[in-house]
Amino acid sequence: MSTGTAPEYTVEPCPLCAAPIIWAKDDKAAMVPVDAEAAFGGTIALRPGWDGVPLARKPTAKLAFGVKLRAVHYTTCRKGEALRKRGR
Repeated sequence: MSTGTAPEYTVEPCPLCAAPIIWAKDDKAAMVPVDAEAAFGGTIALRPGWDGVPLARKPTAKLAFGVKLRAVHYTTCRKGEALRKRGR
């Protein structure tokens, strides 16, 4: 039975800027860093994955209502390009 609480995700510091991030799998199963905090203008929704790794998805407008949207950390990290090349 669901308790209605939001899932807890493992939060780690970004290896380049130390901001809190969550590693998640995108729709191609690649690991992407997502900002831990929801943000105005965010485009990514997280949901639990079957293997314990959250899934990062761009929800449709209908599904995004009431969902915390976050930014992919590449776009907010001051060293985003270096992080993109480095990966997890």
